[in-house]
Amino acid sequence: MREEEMEKLRGVVRDCVSKHLYSSAIFFADKVAAFTADPADIYMQAQALFLGRHYRRAFHLLNASKIVLTDLRFRYLAAKCLEELKEWDQCLSMLGEAKVDDDGNVYDMKDSNVMYLDKDCEDREINISSAICFLRGKAFEALENRAQARLWYKAAIKADPLCYEVLLCAFMASAPSNLISQSFPNSIAEKLDDSNYLRWRQHVKLVIKSHKLQRFIVNPVVSPRNLTEDDHIVDHVNLEYEMWEVQDQTLLV
Repeated sequence: MREEEMEKLRGVVRDCVSKHLYSSAIFFADKVAAFTADPADIYMQAQALFLGRHYRRAFHLLNASKIVLTDLRFRYLAAKCLEELKEWDQCLSMLGEAKVDDDGNVYDMKDSNVMYLDKDCEDREINISSAICFLRGKAFEALENRAQARLWYKAAIKADPLCYEVLLCAFMASAPSNLISQSFPNSIAEKLDDSNYLRWRQHVKLVIKSHKLQRFIVNPVVSPRNLTEDDHIVDHVNLEYEMWEVQDQTLLV
């Protein structure tokens, strides 16, 4: 098959993905990758499998390729598959050994040198190092190691402040301890009478406004729990809904 025909099929795969026709994308991507054995085509096939929620198949495809050891894109996508499968220890193992200090500096465990994570790509791209740090944070949070999770979120923001998901998860990781223990002290919950109502009201308003929580109390706008019907079937929760729920429950504590 000529290269021109291969490129047409690649275009079909991209078009299927853009139209959310993932079964079709998987079918044509498999044909292209089988014919060319090109790493870029294998990655495209794995992406199609991932988007079609075939996480185990995508992981095995990526893991079978030796490129996963040297190409960050392959390793990151393989780790994302393990994230969806909730195999958190394997997810961290796939991302490789590294540690992070209190300032968000990341060290390679092999040579103990600080890894250069400053943004080195154009502004239209998110630094993959930021995405990897973010995924490490999510894995540690799932393993209930919130201290490590916060450090990796800090490293992700340091690597690329445009990674918006990190800001949401960083807030969620710190909200229970900060908002509950510091912002909502016991003095808010007290018996009210004519002598203390105005002081209590002013205190509560300051706490609510300082954390931008008015929208949870007055005419709240709640993001949907699931964005699509497929998300509803597998209960894939919208991240903005999770953030709203954390803040909403904080107000009830």
